[in-house]
Amino acid sequence: MLARPPRRLPLGHGDGGPGERPAPGALRRLPRAGRLRNRLGCHRLGVTDTYSWRASGTRLLFDGDYDKRPEYDAVIAALGGTPDDSGGTGACTATYARTADWSTGYNGRVTVKAGDCAISSRTVTLTLPSGRQVAAVWNGTPSTSGQVVTVRPVGWNSALGAGASTGFGCTVNKNGSNADPVVGTCTAS
Repeated sequence: MLARPPRRLPLGHGDGGPGERPAPGALRRLPRAGRLRNRLGCHRLGVTDTYSWRASGTRLLFDGDYDKRPEYDAVIAALGGTPDDSGGTGACTATYARTADWSTGYNGRVTVKAGDCAISSRTVTLTLPSGRQVAAVWNGTPSTSGQVVTVRPVGWNSALGAGASTGFGCTVNKNGSNADPVVGTCTAS
């Protein structure tokens, strides 16, 4: 867990000497430690020189062209993040469960769960046994190629917070076989 910044910082703001206190109200512009911790690995951390209190003679995190210096990665790593430009993209998992069954078909539900990071959308693939057809999908938008059905979210259920879950349902025609579809990939974006 990250500690809250002290009320008085021992470092200068860059204009004065060591021990200079930051300008009034400057600490309010810093992200709270809890929000900072939740962003690590999920979003670009966004540390800029606006927040770089330093003693005179120490280097800033960015050079004159606003390119990151090696110190930037060291600061991110010290805060528990990943020093890269990409930020985390998140991940998701999908599981299938049959919810109703009758002689000519059945209903199933696919539950999609976001990983440690929030995701803005996702794509789930299902592979149907030979001869099967998806008759209906709800809470998702399907497209079919052979026996593979790709389902994307509808607008209102696209985004998922970290660890959150949602799902979609489908009706499958049996056509003589009673096997369930196989969940393929869940690709987060």
